[in-house]
Amino acid sequence: MNGLAIGLLVLWLVLVAVRITALLDAVKRPAAAFAAVGRRKGSWALRLCFFGWIAGIVYLLSVRPQLQEAERRGLPSAPEKERAPLKKKDWGDPFG
Repeated sequence: MNGLAIGLLVLWLVLVAVRITALLDAVKRPAAAFAAVGRRKGSWALRLCFFGWIAGIVYLLSVRPQLQEAERRGLPSAPEKERAPLKKKDWGDPFG
């Protein structure tokens, strides 16, 4: 391999590492952290999957510091969801 091929290989490996690092970081962070900074976890996960290293660089340099700050401040606890009572469905008597 010549120097150019090695250089391109190293560059490619770095860009893949950026993408994987950003995606793993986004997946491990709670959705409440994203909500606290006005972002959506699912949309960032999709961006990191489809736009690769460009989205990874944006995430690592812009979004991740905001998420870290929100987690340092403390995330609000999620309110308990009240479940509606189950409705009894009247299917009728199949033998009647």
